[in-house]
Amino acid sequence: MLQEIAFGEIGMTAKDFWNSTPREFHFRQKGYYRKVEIQERNNWERVRWIVYRMKTSTKSESKGGDISLQDIALFPWEDKPTEKNNTIDPAIIKRMADAMDRHAKEPNQNGKIVPIGEILNK
Repeated sequence: MLQEIAFGEIGMTAKDFWNSTPREFHFRQKGYYRKVEIQERNNWERVRWIVYRMKTSTKSESKGGDISLQDIALFPWEDKPTEKNNTIDPAIIKRMADAMDRHAKEPNQNGKIVPIGEILNK
């Protein structure tokens, strides 16, 4: 089995295979599979880019709104996009400010650091 991997997949010579320690062979095999994985990822990302360019080059799609590469395909090695909501409810800001004001007026208990959750729940 190891010889099949060495000679067939990795392309090692018999001399290289027989002169390798198990550790060297392991790292050579690991490096080879990593190289193949990178090539496969590049191929899939290239296909996605082609599809993206085809979809965004037509007039009907370009008027329809923005489309991202992840809308075409989201690959397992990519992080899922998250919705970013940068707005904070003004009521939450007021509640936090009131809680901090209350806390500032209380005597400090031996320099103890109080978590914000305790302050807000008072």
